[in-house]
Amino acid sequence: MCVCQTMEVGQYGKNASRAGDRGVLLEPFIHQVGGHSSMMRYDDHTVCKPLISREQRFYESLPPEMKEFTPEYKGVVSVCFEGDSDGYINLVAYPYVESETVEQDDTPEREQPRRKHSRRSLHRSGSGSDHKEEKASLSLETSESSQEAKSPKVELHSHSEVPFQMLDGNSGLSSEKISHNPWSLRCHKQQLSRMRSESKDRKLYKFLLLENVVHHFKYPCVLDLKMGTRQHGDDASAEKAARQMRKCEQSTSATLGVRVCGMQAGVDHVILAVSYMSQVLEKEMKAQEQRLGIRISMSHEEEPLGTAGPLALARDLLSETADPFFVLNSDVICDFPFQAMVQFHRHHGQEGSILVTKVEEPSKYGVVVCEADTGRIHRFVEKPQVFVSNKINAGMYILSPAVLRRIQLQPTSIEKEVFPIMAKEGQLYAMELQGFWMDIGQPKDFLTGMCLFLQSLRQKHPERLYSGPGIVGNVLVDPSARIGQNCSIGPNVSLGPGVVVEDGVCIRRCTVLRDARIRSHSWLESCIVGWRCRVGQWVRMENVTVLGEDVIVNDELYLNGASVLPHKSIGESVPEPRIIM
Repeated sequence: MCVCQTMEVGQYGKNASRAGDRGVLLEPFIHQVGGHSSMMRYDDHTVCKPLISREQRFYESLPPEMKEFTPEYKGVVSVCFEGDSDGYINLVAYPYVESETVEQDDTPEREQPRRKHSRRSLHRSGSGSDHKEEKASLSLETSESSQEAKSPKVELHSHSEVPFQMLDGNSGLSSEKISHNPWSLRCHKQQLSRMRSESKDRKLYKFLLLENVVHHFKYPCVLDLKMGTRQHGDDASAEKAARQMRKCEQSTSATLGVRVCGMQAGVDHVILAVSYMSQVLEKEMKAQEQRLGIRISMSHEEEPLGTAGPLALARDLLSETADPFFVLNSDVICDFPFQAMVQFHRHHGQEGSILVTKVEEPSKYGVVVCEADTGRIHRFVEKPQVFVSNKINAGMYILSPAVLRRIQLQPTSIEKEVFPIMAKEGQLYAMELQGFWMDIGQPKDFLTGMCLFLQSLRQKHPERLYSGPGIVGNVLVDPSARIGQNCSIGPNVSLGPGVVVEDGVCIRRCTVLRDARIRSHSWLESCIVGWRCRVGQWVRMENVTVLGEDVIVNDELYLNGASVLPHKSIGESVPEPRIIM
């Protein structure tokens, strides 16, 4: 189970962090949802971004009639790296002077920019700080040649942490109210990496100043849209033109003339209900917490608590704010309509909203009976033999904190014990999902979901898929995995970190998890191979065979639909599907 809390974004200090001509400290603009250049906050009313000559000419030659539809153009500033006495590296903006150059020796003569309200800076790896830090650390991925580059005062290490400081006491905001947009952090990291790779000597960069059009909104809703059926310019290279045309063909650009490239969803805290192998998940979530710039908490179940009990276990975390929270079943994949569901929940104003989806054979499921116009739920019917509804629970909810009063800290089913009472009291509404949905709770469905995910990568991020000798179709391979000679891998295969595939192996429609080894000349189809498993030579496994953690399969065996629990050693063939305990 996954619980997501919605984000409350506060307002920064009224003035920029500046003092006369001592420069302005820049920080990532937290509402950026698209683009590849980093958008920086200059002050409450102004943002800045790296200067593109064509964009500058556009703003400077804009007809007066169009200015009311565009952000106000405020000119150009010079931006550079600067280190301070605490060991932080900052991006600082100074007034732009035509043909201005700065030598390295000039830096000590400048006074340090003053911080009046906020501080979000790049810190050297290993340095300490007296300030509270939000650990949204980022690695600056740079080329080998750029690793020699240094800023004037402080070396910018290629794998240094990048903690962004909390606002200080002058801001009037608690740390829980501040969060970081993951796309903004990603763009900021890439921007720093690019600037660093170019800064072998002291260098100033030109940035545009533009009006911050969301400054007067407390909860801005930001969309990044691509308009039109063509996104490449006449001067684009053949490769770029082909790439842009492919994106248009595979999206709503071709059918509607517009596509959504980015959206501010507003989730800043994720709570995971975990039990088995929680330490592995916790390690991975720490990395994701830093990458996404959000808070991820673990709620550990010592015993199974059903689908509602984990909410009672996480009551203290969920009660930190009065905001509603999402509840997601982790065995479901779909087009998650977060924004639409928040709007739906606020519109009806009751305690709970659930997502429903239509199915062709409702007799296999528990169905939801609700009003067609309002979505108010009347009742739930388990596997009806006569038609009453074709809508089923899609495993995504948004609940108000008041729901927590209904749940005791004991094994409880939210679907059978909590929701029916809420429906009877008129407190539960259903919103119908218009997009894709799939239950991946069973191994065969998990493999199908993996295939759909790989196909999605093919359409949206083909560069992430692996290619090479013996690779067939969509294959995802971790950089640390090793593949031997004369292998046939794919279609629809995922190889995790540290996986070793020896010579002559054939793998199709399989997931092979971390540190597993497949010995030479084995044949695997429709299998899930767990962490640190060892599959011997000349083994054949098929028909949704699942190996738990640390399973050993001896040489020359046949496994047909076997489900093997962790830490087992298989010494004989399994010709018929069964569970091995």
